[in-house]
Amino acid sequence: MTKTLYVGIDVASRSNTAQGVDPTGQALGKPWPFPNTLPGAQALEARLATMLQQGAYDHVMIGLEATAFYDWHLADYLAASGLSPECPLRLALPESRR
Repeated sequence: MTKTLYVGIDVASRSNTAQGVDPTGQALGKPWPFPNTLPGAQALEARLATMLQQGAYDHVMIGLEATAFYDWHLADYLAASGLSPECPLRLALPESRR
């Protein structure tokens, strides 16, 4: 059986906030802010790797909630790192609204 770590990220122009949740919906600690920069993305990746190892998770599912295009670089970085970012809002919009 797969054990998934869920992470939601609220993305803004300068600062992002992430929150981890276990498969039962229980928050894993408090939300943590990180800058919307390359070093911020690298710090997030390192933190998620630690959470995956400590919680014995098989993989991570990341949802990005963003305004405008501020999530673009973070999503691209996470995808290249092998993590699986998803943006449910964008996935739910019809083609004509993207």
